[in-house]
Amino acid sequence: MDKIGEIEIRVIGKSGSLELKPENYDIKNISGILQNIEDLLYPNNKKDRPLITYNIQEGS
Repeated sequence: MDKIGEIEIRVIGKSGSLELKPENYDIKNISGILQNIEDLLYPNNKKDRPLITYNIQEGS
């Protein structure tokens, strides 16, 4: 059975006077959050976990 799920992370705010968008927001800023998600979902057996992918989109 495939393990399929979805987690959505919304980043809202400004950098100076610019609204945050994928073009001006560094993925390094949320890499810690992504690591925490992996630790919560697979605390003991990371070797056998399914592939985790991401898709960065501009919000509404």
